[in-house]
Amino acid sequence: MRSIACLFIHPTLQERVGNLHGGIEFLELCGFDKLEGNEFLFLAREKVDKAILNTAGVELNSAITNPFFGVL
Repeated sequence: MRSIACLFIHPTLQERVGNLHGGIEFLELCGFDKLEGNEFLFLAREKVDKAILNTAGVELNSAITNPFFGVL
């Protein structure tokens, strides 16, 4: 497994994650860290937790596809 770095100001990241309430915080809970004046999000190889990332993916998919997600 390799490290992941992404430019925080990248238009696609801003559109899909950065503009959503709690989007960046969600990535930080998944193990990403802000670097270089908050310009980069970085997931170090040693911080990769497949269980957390898989669970996050399942929850995001449920939020996108389940019309009753978060109703209760």
